[in-house]
Amino acid sequence: MIIGHQKIIEFLNKSIINRKLAHAYLFVGQEHLGKRTIALEFAKILQCQNRSEQNLSYCDKCVSCQEMNKNAHPDVLLIEPEIIEEKEKKREQEIGIDKIRDVQRQLSLFSFRGGYKVVIIDFADRMTRQAANALLKTLEEPSAKTIFILISAAPRNLLPTIVSRCLTVKFSLVKNEAIEKFIEKAGSAKIPKISLAKIASFSFGKPGLAVAYLKQPELIKMQEKAMQEAEQILRKNLNFRFHYAENLAKDLNSAQNFLNNWLFIFRNMILLKNNCFDLTLGENKKEDKDLTSITNAKLAEIARKIIEAKKNLANSSFNARLILEALMLNF
Repeated sequence: MIIGHQKIIEFLNKSIINRKLAHAYLFVGQEHLGKRTIALEFAKILQCQNRSEQNLSYCDKCVSCQEMNKNAHPDVLLIEPEIIEEKEKKREQEIGIDKIRDVQRQLSLFSFRGGYKVVIIDFADRMTRQAANALLKTLEEPSAKTIFILISAAPRNLLPTIVSRCLTVKFSLVKNEAIEKFIEKAGSAKIPKISLAKIASFSFGKPGLAVAYLKQPELIKMQEKAMQEAEQILRKNLNFRFHYAENLAKDLNSAQNFLNNWLFIFRNMILLKNNCFDLTLGENKKEDKDLTSITNAKLAEIARKIIEAKKNLANSSFNARLILEALMLNF
C-alpha cells in the first residue's frame, strides 16, 4: 500500500501515458518513506499484461502481476545488500561487482514477457567502486525497453557520473494527516487507541514505520524502551557509554535505530528550547526540559555528528565500534 507521495505517483503515471520514460531513475529520500514500494508498484504497472492507458493500474490477475506478487518476475531484477552474520555481528554487505555483472548478463538476454526489463537497486549508495563503475558503463549505453531504478537515502555517496545519468525523484516526509488517515483505516481493533496515537507519533512522517508498527504492535514497546535507553545514556558517564557502544556495534541495524532515536530526542530538545511545544513528539518530561540547557549551537553540532555516524556505519570498511565511541565523546 502506498501512503502519500501523490505528486510522484502522478508524475510516473504521466511518463507512462506520454511514453516519456527515463532509462534510469534515482529515488532519493530518508529511509522508510516508501521509495522501494513505489519502485515495485511502478514496475508492476509496466509489466501488467492487462494495463490500459485509460486505467493506469495493474490488474493483479495476469501472469506478470502474479509473478510480481511473488517477487519472481523474470524481467524485474531486485538488487540489494545481503545481511551476513560473522563473529556475533550482523552487517549488510556492500553490493559487489559480481551482482552488477549478473545484471548485465541478464539484460543481454531477450525479455521473457516481451515487455520492459526493470532493474531496481535498493541502497544503491552501498555499491563498491568497482560495481558502481560497471553500472556506469551500462547506464552510458542503455538498452531499449530497459529501466533502472536506483534507491538511496545517501545519494552523495553515489558517483556523480551515475547521478547525472539518472532522473532524480525526491521523496519527502509524508504529512501526518495522511499517516493518521492510514492508521485509522488499517488499525486493528486489537490495538488500543493510545497505541495508534503513538504509532502516528513514532512514525515521524515515514509510512514504512507506520506499516511496521501496525503489523507488529510489539515494536511500539520496543521503540519506547529504545527511546528510554537513548535518553538515559545522555546522563551516564563515558565508561558506561563506551560499554554500550561496544555492545551496540554487534548489530548495525540496532545501532542505526539507536541513532535515529537520538535524532528524535534532539529534535524534541531543540523544539522545547525554542518553545515550540505543539511540534514536539511523545511526552515531554521534566528531564527533557532540563537537557535544554544545552545551547542551540551545541544541539545542532551533536545532530550533525549523529548524521555523520549514521553515514559512516553504512560503510562496511569502517569500524563500527570506533564510530560509536567517537560519537559518545561529543556529549
